[in-house]
Amino acid sequence: MVIKKILKILMDFIILSLLILLICLIANELIYGRKDSTRFAKINESLTSKEITQEANNQPISKTERSNSNIPLILNTKSISDQIKRESIARSREKFESGSKREKIQALHLLMHISPGDASIIMQELLATLEKTPETLGYIRHLMAGLSEEVAYLQNADLRAIYKLNDPVAQKIAAIILEQRGDGSLTMEFIQSREAKLNSKDSNERYLALQEIGSVGFANANPYFTDALKDLDSNIKLQAIEHLKAHGNKSNISDIERLLHDANNDVVERARNAVLYLWKKDEIDDLPLNRRLMQPGFPASGLVPD
Repeated sequence: MVIKKILKILMDFIILSLLILLICLIANELIYGRKDSTRFAKINESLTSKEITQEANNQPISKTERSNSNIPLILNTKSISDQIKRESIARSREKFESGSKREKIQALHLLMHISPGDASIIMQELLATLEKTPETLGYIRHLMAGLSEEVAYLQNADLRAIYKLNDPVAQKIAAIILEQRGDGSLTMEFIQSREAKLNSKDSNERYLALQEIGSVGFANANPYFTDALKDLDSNIKLQAIEHLKAHGNKSNISDIERLLHDANNDVVERARNAVLYLWKKDEIDDLPLNRRLMQPGFPASGLVPD
């Protein structure tokens, strides 16, 4: 009996506590909910804090004060966005100054995305000190690739200046970007600088020279690869077949067909596949710039360092 009485008292106490809590919640909602609704109603009317105070004190608001009020209580999302952008730029520049190589490259990629102007300034700074800090050339390559379509921040004159650095990767990137803009002068200069090695007695030199020419010439380099089909070295023949398959069309079939009777089985098989593939290609593929810049040894396109 005693236990039952104790349990009953506990249950009554719990129920009473819940009722009191419910009453408090309802009262809170009635008091503060009304204040919030009044506040948001004023916000929706784009009133300033000064106007709300004046109205609360029954003070008149002049038309001049209302018309000149340019500080609404509603958060200015553009202002906040600009502030976040400025902070991101500052952090990225700081990270580029003091971070690891990976962090520096990530900072550059972020800057190129949110503020190409700041990225361009960094590139000019790196170019100015390149003689004393040659290790920064890798960052310049990343900036070139990332700003490749930003003509205002990576100008043609910049590309020609970078080409003179005599760095093969930077030269190729500069030539590819400039040709995509309608100026093939650097591409031709790069190809002509490799032409002599196509006649080398060393097959490895010929192979590498052809590879370099194809990496900037693409379809424009097809004549060099057509001639390479006649090379005595099987690896060079295979290289030529693959390039023409990727960058050629039906017009290249007759040249490749001559290798269908080659002594090397791999050459024959590769030539057969290329012929079958090219029969379906009426036009030469015009690769977009981002595809042209996706090559071994070129900077990585994402936020991951190469």
